[in-house]
Amino acid sequence: MDKLETLQHYIDMDYIPKSWSLCYQDALNTFKKNWFLDFDFKSICSFYNLPNDFIISLLETIDLLKNDDNLNFLCYFFYYILYFSNESHDIWSWDSKNVFTNHGNHMIPTISLLAGQPIHMENMQKRNYDKYQIDKHKQNLYSKILNDYYSIIGLSFRHMVWLSIFIKCDIIEIGRLQYDYRSSVDMDCLNDKKYHIKLHIPSGNPLNIQDIKPSLADAKKYIYSYFDLEPNRELEYYCESWLFSPELKYFLNEDSNILSFQRLFNIVKYRENLKDFMLFVFNLHDTPKDFSILKSDTSLQKNMKNYLLEGKKLHIGTAILKNEVI
Repeated sequence: MDKLETLQHYIDMDYIPKSWSLCYQDALNTFKKNWFLDFDFKSICSFYNLPNDFIISLLETIDLLKNDDNLNFLCYFFYYILYFSNESHDIWSWDSKNVFTNHGNHMIPTISLLAGQPIHMENMQKRNYDKYQIDKHKQNLYSKILNDYYSIIGLSFRHMVWLSIFIKCDIIEIGRLQYDYRSSVDMDCLNDKKYHIKLHIPSGNPLNIQDIKPSLADAKKYIYSYFDLEPNRELEYYCESWLFSPELKYFLNEDSNILSFQRLFNIVKYRENLKDFMLFVFNLHDTPKDFSILKSDTSLQKNMKNYLLEGKKLHIGTAILKNEVI
């Protein structure tokens, strides 16, 4: 049994991620046993306004790393893949219900993420972020970390990689939307002569068109400025989301916020997906084998549940913002 297989089984991962195979030797070459002593995690937590009970749990996990060579290396390994490789996109698929069943805990991905705080500080300074952007970045990390902490006592891998986008400062928030600059995108549907901006829609507030359009109108000047882009090259905004599912028209009224949002875009492709609907519609991290247990608290949940019980499929969409919208 090689080392990667040992590490995989140690934290109950379902498989050896591709990024582990690609990054293992480079991470091993830069690993120091006491690497975490380079970071003042109390000050880092204070920077993001994280509470005392969280800090205590994090420091207890650091003590665990001191006495467990496998967990110590894995924590560094996650940190390395997040910030020093080109393979962090692979992390989106790491989560499983079994991970950390026998060894470790979800504070380990939290430590890997927060070790990037010096990178965050440096990048915000380079981007010349104003107080609004700095506060938004800190707020996004604070809220997502604590939501996971009070649920799973740590951080999911999905949210670890999501929050690393903020630490790398490839994203800004303007009003209702977040704008994620992608310097390289391998998607045939996009115009390679334009800059590519991936749109994200933060959860927690209604998806009102009267909030969306002002954000789009204001964002352009900030995107060119913060990401230091050439002004004579156009922007192309795209989004990949369950919100662009073709099936939603069966579940929602024509004048719903979601379908009104869809009409701002040209939907260019679809792919079958269940996981995103489970997460964003039903608030489940795993897809149940029996759809009859899905909740029906909202009309969307009820209609979607019945659709799935009929054996039908759901798809997420990739969409490009229409030029006339902005």
